[in-house]
Amino acid sequence: LTDIILLIIDELHTQTLAEFRFRWHWLEPFYQYHLNLINIPKQQQQQPIHLYISLMRKESSLSKEDIRYFGLEILINQFDVPIPKKQSLYCVARIVPNYNSYKHDYLRNANNHQYVGVDFHRITYPNPTDFVRPEYTLAGYPQLSLASKESKIPRWMHDFLFSRDHEKDNMFLNNSAFVLEFYPFRAVDNSTTWRIKDLVGWVAIRLDQRTYDALTAPGSVEGMRTEGLLVESDGDLIAESSKYLTAELLLKLVAERHPSKNLIAFNASNLPILPSYYVEGSRQSIYIQMPVAPRRSFLPSINSATSVQNFVPTNRSIQSMN
Repeated sequence: LTDIILLIIDELHTQTLAEFRFRWHWLEPFYQYHLNLINIPKQQQQQPIHLYISLMRKESSLSKEDIRYFGLEILINQFDVPIPKKQSLYCVARIVPNYNSYKHDYLRNANNHQYVGVDFHRITYPNPTDFVRPEYTLAGYPQLSLASKESKIPRWMHDFLFSRDHEKDNMFLNNSAFVLEFYPFRAVDNSTTWRIKDLVGWVAIRLDQRTYDALTAPGSVEGMRTEGLLVESDGDLIAESSKYLTAELLLKLVAERHPSKNLIAFNASNLPILPSYYVEGSRQSIYIQMPVAPRRSFLPSINSATSVQNFVPTNRSIQSMN
């Protein structure tokens, strides 16, 4: 049996300060764990050591089943314009089954911000029950990026993969969405209950039939990118001098059981744009898109109840995602 062994080492004195060990097979594939591993020193006068870590067990095959798609890959690149001051930000990504409810109950409700972010499961003496995957909920299964370097244009280049059965079952339904949330970097210091918290903004892309049609079109096999994707915020995350703060995401539907390359390998500018699909008075947009130069759709063959087009939004169009 294979063990995962994590060591905290004082390099200067070549001394091992703490060791954490648990079985590899206890981890469920393609589920990201967020752990607060606790090492109890042998000497009682010493304080316990806490290691906060997120990890995912990956395998060579995404699935043994023969299905339409094996997962959804999404890459966060960077903000398109500067923010007022340098910040280091975490990204937390999730697939939510009902975006309207999640937005109303959590994103727009400051009283419930304590329930979003990422909690780290405390483990002192690891055993298999510590690694049982929780039930899928309204908040989905959160995945965490590294914090960006402190900058006025935070940049991540972080790749998220959603391939759990519950996530795939909730993709491309009328109410589901991909949500990417931004949280400020916080030093752990001596905290024993450290967590990712204090939501400052988010972006959202609805995962309905229109999104599926776009991602499965012949011209988007290698992926798509957003354009003018609005970063929503209650005021804590804004652009420095532009009217809107926007971010760029890349999306790809994984159609191979054994993917040969991911979105990081592609030049974003070479990928087609995922249109917002907004038609006034008809249906909600896939994402809130800020004014961009009109362009002809590259997906004329898609038959949908709404036409495929980019648009210059009015106040009504921006409200359609709110």
